[in-house]
Amino acid sequence: MKSLVLGSVALLVFSVIAASMATAAAPAVGTAKARGDYSPGAYWRQSGGRSIRHARDYSRGYQSYARHAPTITPQIARQEAAGVGQNIAAAQKQFAEVRKTTTDAAALESLTLIDQQLVAAAKAHALMHEMCKMETIDGAAMMQCCKDVDAALTKALAEHEKMMKQLGIEEPAAADDAK
Repeated sequence: MKSLVLGSVALLVFSVIAASMATAAAPAVGTAKARGDYSPGAYWRQSGGRSIRHARDYSRGYQSYARHAPTITPQIARQEAAGVGQNIAAAQKQFAEVRKTTTDAAALESLTLIDQQLVAAAKAHALMHEMCKMETIDGAAMMQCCKDVDAALTKALAEHEKMMKQLGIEEPAAADDAK
């Protein structure tokens, strides 16, 4: 009787070990959502894309204002430039968190390209920010800053979307991208 119990316990332990090894060795299948990937890295990837889109929206809105307003109000200029800057900084932080949580070579390559574009956008934003301190703001120069910010953010967003697709993560279509 004692040997039967010990044999049953040994068989149970062996079964548990074999099952856990088989589960650990199995490759991840399906999309991140199907795999249950609700990790902080997944959150930061999606938040980074959202911050890029928000910065681009601020830049586009400000560009439209600069194009149509007879004179640019410094208060509005500072407000819009602050929105651009806050969202670029947020995206940089969020993608830094993504970099900490991923080992995927393609994702790391995409993150490098995204980081480069965010640096370019931050440089254009710095120039925009300096213009906002002037008493008289040059609308044409401000529009060029907005175009530079927008171009860099559009490239960063395209790379972000490519990375998300490679990782099997579905992104909701933005309103302006659904056309």
